[in-house]
Amino acid sequence: MLQIFILAGLGVLAMLSEVLGFRKIMSWIVGLGITTTIATTIIHFHDYNNWFNNMLSDDSFSQPIILFTSIILLLWFLLFRNIFKDEKNTTDFLTLVCFAVVGGFMMVSFTNLAILFLGIEILSIPVYVLAGSNKKSLKSNESAFKYFLMGAFASGILLFGMTFIYGATGSFDTTAIHDFYKNNPSTNSTFFSLGIVLLIFAMSFKISAVPFHFWTPDVYEGAPTPITAFMATLVKAFAAASVFRLFYLFFDGVSNEHTIGLAVICAVTMILGNVLGAVQDNAKRTLAYSSIGHAGFMLLAIFAGGKFGEGALIYYIVAYSLASLLALFIINKVIVKDDFYQSIGDFNGLVKRNPLLATGMVVSLLSMAGIPPLSGFFAKYFIFNAAYENGYYWLVIVAIIASLIGVYYYFKFIISIFREGDEDANPIELNLVDKGLIVILILSIIGLGLMPDLLQI
Repeated sequence: MLQIFILAGLGVLAMLSEVLGFRKIMSWIVGLGITTTIATTIIHFHDYNNWFNNMLSDDSFSQPIILFTSIILLLWFLLFRNIFKDEKNTTDFLTLVCFAVVGGFMMVSFTNLAILFLGIEILSIPVYVLAGSNKKSLKSNESAFKYFLMGAFASGILLFGMTFIYGATGSFDTTAIHDFYKNNPSTNSTFFSLGIVLLIFAMSFKISAVPFHFWTPDVYEGAPTPITAFMATLVKAFAAASVFRLFYLFFDGVSNEHTIGLAVICAVTMILGNVLGAVQDNAKRTLAYSSIGHAGFMLLAIFAGGKFGEGALIYYIVAYSLASLLALFIINKVIVKDDFYQSIGDFNGLVKRNPLLATGMVVSLLSMAGIPPLSGFFAKYFIFNAAYENGYYWLVIVAIIASLIGVYYYFKFIISIFREGDEDANPIELNLVDKGLIVILILSIIGLGLMPDLLQI
């Protein structure tokens, strides 16, 4: 758990930098700290340990998630580095981002329900603030308020669920809960079942699954685009991994209620997310509904199960995060004003205004659509195949139908990119660093598609 200590220390250091007088170099320090986090994870890979009286665990699932999300964090930090140039708010942004990621690392490493709750709150509270960080924008303020209200209700539901499970089993430790109920299947079954249902409701909010998805489009649209990218990649990754860790790694075989409930939520999320995305015209809202659909695909990993399910989810998280990060960075470059209506039509003629941005957007959208040979295709293939092998044929059929619907609205972007645009539109200039990062992301998306075994670690 050295990664948690590093990022927590960076967050505290960022707060103190105002007083100690090194605010101007704090961005460099945080960048170096994130790089150190990646390096330490690689060095200690496969060194499995339990921490804090077995409440946190370095294991074969948490370590790859921490490694890949740290890499995504570094890419996000470099792509959206301009938000850290405002000297008045630099340390605030850095502090909130560092603490949010600390909460995310706790969410993917917990072995105790109390740590899961703490991780969710440590992640969520900074993100509420970040969503409303554009103080001059009414949309940003509204999105933060909606996110906070929905999050507060979800936290209350989560605590209720944990209380019922504790009342049924006498423990917050996930292994103890699993073993107790395996050995005493008829004891306090009503309490336990109710607790599981409440946990499903609460975690569905965190991953923005239907019917707890209402906050997602408004928050994605209203938040500053760099923060939308943070939520669509890192927050989504941490939420998906924690849901898998809770309902498969710890509660699998304990309760049929969670399997039935999650299967229904998974199916409805895949269909509704993509259907609603198909009727959108706002660029960020379209990607918000896309993220809802992808949340449903990620939930399929629970029904895949086993090591294959773990690997499929990790691959999906990486593939989706890379594509989503690239797409939102390009939206940030094409649509400069967050307060303006961010229409898909703003991409008209992008291929002439900047061919590299157009190429990056096409690659990211095709990957999210699941078009071979890009990484998004294999991400869906691995999860669909694993769920099929586990007997969930009807869920796989629903997933395929949802994917086909999603292709429609991704191609709305692509058609717009190659359509004739405003002749008076100015070319979009990129500096050398941005060009290099876009090329890296494009090559990563293509490379993981051509060589999917790279993530089999």
